Amino acid sequence: MHCVLSRMDDFKNATEGFLTAAVVVEHELKDGAGKGSVEGEAWNKLVRGLSQWFEGKGLKPTASKGRNKSKSDKPSAFVAFIHKLQSTFPKRLRRHVTRDALPKGISDALKTGR
Repeated sequence: MHCVLSRMDDFKNATEGFLTAAVVVEHELKDGAGKGSVEGEAWNKLVRGLSQWFEGKGLKPTASKGRNKSKSDKPSAFVAFIHKLQSTFPKRLRRHVTRDALPKGISDALKTGR
């Protein structure tokens, strides 16, 4: 039971941190509008940061770009995690919200860091 509670605390702390970061990034992007900020840059950084965090927990941050490319119809654990995390964000901060767009958006973001 202690292990589960510890994981829940880790998840809660991470979620609060990511939401705070998303709001800060939103303000930075508004302040830097027209000063070289690139559409989707904050999203890509968020996904890459989450992938590093995920790997640090011993998990694989994968995102199949289509239901027919996966062995099952379920999204990967990483896609499901980002979907759940994004559901806590204000709607204006969410990206790639459809079932097919989210895995593709995540996959594309992961490629930008390679």
